[in-house]
Amino acid sequence: MAEKPRREVIIRVCTQFTSKRLEVVDIIVTNKRLVFIRKGSEAYRLIPMAGLVGGAVKHAVRKAGEKNHRGVTNIDVLLARDKKNISLPFRDIKEIILKKGWTSTIVRIKTASGRKLYYESPDFGDYHALKHTLSKILPDRLTVK
Repeated sequence: MAEKPRREVIIRVCTQFTSKRLEVVDIIVTNKRLVFIRKGSEAYRLIPMAGLVGGAVKHAVRKAGEKNHRGVTNIDVLLARDKKNISLPFRDIKEIILKKGWTSTIVRIKTASGRKLYYESPDFGDYHALKHTLSKILPDRLTVK
C-alpha cells in the first residue's frame, strides 16, 4: 500500500521581512517548504520613527499580519491571495545564508534554478528563530554568519 502523504504543518512564522523591492513579507516555514507571503509595501517605515508613533505603527502592522494568517491551515489559500507570493519547496533550495547584521537579520536564498532572494528584518528574534528551525530542517544547506 502506498504511503499517505504527510499533511503540511506550519512550523514557524517570522514577520516583517523586507525585500530589495521594499515589499514587506512574512516568512512561513512548513514541514515541506518555505513560503513568502506579501503583506504590502515598505511605506509605513518611511514614517519618522520618533518615539511612540513609529513604534505604534510597526506594532499595528505586525499584529495585522499575524491576525491575517491566524486560523489558516491551508498555505495555498495564503499563496492565492497575491500573485507575488512565493512558495519554495525544500528540494528547490540550493543554499540559505542567514546573517545577523549590525541592525538586522538577513536571509539570502539561492535556488536550484539560479533564482536569488534577499530579505531583511529589524527583529533579531527572527534570526534565532530561523536559525533554530532551519538548522533542523535543512542543516546541509544552511550557512550561518
